[in-house]
Amino acid sequence: MLEDFKDYWLIVGGANVDVKGESTSKLLLGTSNPGTVTMTAGGVARNVAEHLARLGEEVLLYALIGEDADGEWLKQTTAKSGVATNGMIRVAGQRTGRYLGIHDSNGELITAVADMAVNEAWDESAIQAGLRQLTHAAGMFVDANLPKHVLERFIHEAKRLGVKIVADPVSVKKAEKWKGMLDGLYLMAPSIDETEVLIGTRIKSQGDIEKAAARLLEQGVQHVMITCGTKGVYLRSSGESAWLPSPKAAVRDVTGAGDAFTAGVMFAHRLTGSLTEQAAYGLALAGLVLSPQSSEAIQVNREALLQAAAAYADEARL
Repeated sequence: MLEDFKDYWLIVGGANVDVKGESTSKLLLGTSNPGTVTMTAGGVARNVAEHLARLGEEVLLYALIGEDADGEWLKQTTAKSGVATNGMIRVAGQRTGRYLGIHDSNGELITAVADMAVNEAWDESAIQAGLRQLTHAAGMFVDANLPKHVLERFIHEAKRLGVKIVADPVSVKKAEKWKGMLDGLYLMAPSIDETEVLIGTRIKSQGDIEKAAARLLEQGVQHVMITCGTKGVYLRSSGESAWLPSPKAAVRDVTGAGDAFTAGVMFAHRLTGSLTEQAAYGLALAGLVLSPQSSEAIQVNREALLQAAAAYADEARL
């Protein structure tokens, strides 16, 4: 069993089905539009788990799914990437989480609906089952799809055991759950909008971003990487501070960019102690996954990432 190994990541949070509708011509509201509809496996924690597994990491995912066909499909699909899915708990009477996004012909998100009620169904047995795995974990990733009281339980136990905690705000609304729980987090990589929620202040300039990262350090986050879209990433710790540019590769759909970035950073922390180099791996993986020229399933592997990270380092002149 995976639990017998010390070097696995415990990944806790959201797992859902993503349904994407994209029009083939100008999107008209209030009527039917010709286009394509695709279904993929999604959820922040699940995505991070899959990326890490494809990179050769040992990964155990804990997430709630419904007792339905979507849940079975999601579990089987996730297992194919190498993730240990015995922690994907099926909840009787619940639907598996589903995210529906509508995009225009340029890939721009127009609107979306998230049906994630299953994430509120954590009971004591599910919580205890997940907490037991922390004893053997080398690190934990946790996202804010969890109810706040569940987040608190996992964070408290991970701190007690000295397990490194990688935290994800997920969204502007869910980032509010992290208020008062930042102290002791090993890594957080929020967007600018999520950072505004975490520090309670508007960000209007590059200088504001740098000050915001410093404030997150003051609140107890050990390593901060603020993702700034096409402007790149600002990273800061007690010993490092730097701006890194976004990869130059064309990207059609940015959905999942943050998940790939975080997974790349988590993978790299075993390879290098440099925060700058870790962030470079994260940016390289995001560019690799989101490139429109190739399939994610084919591209994401250890060798491909090592090559992409080296190419990015040359591009960014690291």
